[in-house]
Amino acid sequence: MTPIEQMFWDAANICMPWALRIPTLGLSIADLERALADEPGASCVIAPQVVCGRYRVDFMALGRIGFNACMAFAVECDGHEFHEKTKEQAQRDKLRDRELVRDGIRVLRFTGSEIWRSPEMCAHEVYVSIVHHSDHDWVQSIESPPHAWEAMKIIDQTRSGPSLYVARTIYLACDKTGRARVSPEFLKQSVRFLNLSDPTTVLQDLRPLIECRAVDTKGRLVFQFNEQAVRS
Repeated sequence: MTPIEQMFWDAANICMPWALRIPTLGLSIADLERALADEPGASCVIAPQVVCGRYRVDFMALGRIGFNACMAFAVECDGHEFHEKTKEQAQRDKLRDRELVRDGIRVLRFTGSEIWRSPEMCAHEVYVSIVHHSDHDWVQSIESPPHAWEAMKIIDQTRSGPSLYVARTIYLACDKTGRARVSPEFLKQSVRFLNLSDPTTVLQDLRPLIECRAVDTKGRLVFQFNEQAVRS
């Protein structure tokens, strides 16, 4: 592995609870599907340098989306020496992404700077993205509106530590209205590596940008990104 890939892998070992982590290089998607099928307690599986047709991706993660069905996520760690150095290299990356997407694989690409700055945040984003597309009822995710993105930019600049991770978990579950539904259990598990016994204790620090408004019929906390607070 390159240094940034090793940083991401080490962070994944910390930040991806309930994930089956396989260090073996050169496996196929079929190998990961079999491994996940053999581990019913795992919510997802991740491995480095997985072969996908004519490509080898930095990491491949599979999440359960139903009985004997999985959704694949290719995670690419872009070091400056290999990515975006020339127009030709950038074009090859874009072509690679399009071919993977055509094969039903979602691509999550991180720059080397993002990983150097916070490998845990990158691993956390991958894990939450996988769970959002799984067959669990922990979260509901569609697409965030502009004011939710603006709120997260403010939070990135003004918050740190547990508050930032909890806010990111909520944001990744945001729908088109700026509302997010997240179960207390998943909120707790998503930041388990912080040894935070009750993540809801940091919610006060996120107000008025993010407010907990209710609990839905499935027991999920209903959060709202406050458009008025972003504008003020």
